[in-house]
Amino acid sequence: MGCFNGFLCYDGVEFVNAARDFHYMNTLGHPGIVGPIDMSCICDGLGPDEGEWTNPIDDDVWWYDAAVPASADVVGLWIEDFKISAPMKREVKERLWGASIGSPVYGKREVVITGWVLTKSASATSYMRQAIHELLVGADNCGGCSPPDLTYWETCPTEYDRHVRKILQCGLTQLDWEVEPSFDYAQGSKFIATLTSEIPWIAKEPATMYEAPALDSVPICNICNPCPSSSTVDLSCGCLTESVQVVPEPDRFGCYHAPITVARSCILISPTILWGQGVINLEIYAGLAHNADGSGLRNMRVRGWPNPDGLGVDSASIVCTDPCIDIEIACLPAGSTLTIDSMKRRAKIVKDGRESRGVRYLSSSDGGIFRWPEFSCAGLYLCIDADGTGTSDTATVRIETQEFERA
Repeated sequence: MGCFNGFLCYDGVEFVNAARDFHYMNTLGHPGIVGPIDMSCICDGLGPDEGEWTNPIDDDVWWYDAAVPASADVVGLWIEDFKISAPMKREVKERLWGASIGSPVYGKREVVITGWVLTKSASATSYMRQAIHELLVGADNCGGCSPPDLTYWETCPTEYDRHVRKILQCGLTQLDWEVEPSFDYAQGSKFIATLTSEIPWIAKEPATMYEAPALDSVPICNICNPCPSSSTVDLSCGCLTESVQVVPEPDRFGCYHAPITVARSCILISPTILWGQGVINLEIYAGLAHNADGSGLRNMRVRGWPNPDGLGVDSASIVCTDPCIDIEIACLPAGSTLTIDSMKRRAKIVKDGRESRGVRYLSSSDGGIFRWPEFSCAGLYLCIDADGTGTSDTATVRIETQEFERA
């Protein structure tokens, strides 16, 4: 018998735990297993929160149901194979001489789990066929709901390795049961479950959270261009050309306009926790009403610059250079929260329990098409600006860095 050394957690349920399931097989016994199972290959850290594994009833495992006596005859799950497909595809066109290879396209990602249900009765086998189906279907039958996430271990944990991986929005697309002539149905059955993810990336867990400092209560100048010969002087912000003296007031959720003065908050994203590729997720709370029109935040901009050495940076010297991350937000109503989930390519605005799609209110780089904030550099210097003429002092910004794998 082979050894699947980790665990699978689906929709918050610990579907497979090698240490737990092999312990049950060794202690409860099974007609299809000859001799004790070698558990030396199983990763450390798969024990229960307290104590040791005992039996399915006392451990209250996911398949045990006191109202179904047959569930007590389930010994455990053994995973024979666990495969994850690569999402990248490239079109290849044959030519008279050679071929042309198209651009990479990242589509669906499939997970195929081949395993065995080990039981002590035919009724327990029948019960587990339905139980596994209901677990893997999850809440995906509600119409429009996002499928659950699948979490697994890439490797056994070490002191420095981040071994936990998560496949996002992964729903069951096929479940086959095979009857083996040499394996009595009263002893269990073989299954092959295919799950398909809507998200091509695999997230590396855990994500890292940052709380940005409060936006500076003293507005600072947001003018980068040097003073031209024909200009007027504004004591609060140096010299201004006539074209920028008057900034149009944006409509609620209207287009972003670069303000003359900004309230700024900057934060260093440590290079010691970032490697490979990642995304920035944001949660911005607009704060209580500050402006006369009841709005919370106006003309907000989030920018990031590479900072691989983790050095302290003077924001005044870097904000006039081209950023690698650039998000523009025209206006957020007081009391609302904007969430940008770059891994799932979703943005939403929530206020008083009502939700609105947020992508249509976002732009990048002087009103251009919004680009989801990805990065491939180790270490970032991130600055958040909001209109200096009216920013709530209760506004907050939470930042999450999430690494991912494309392969």
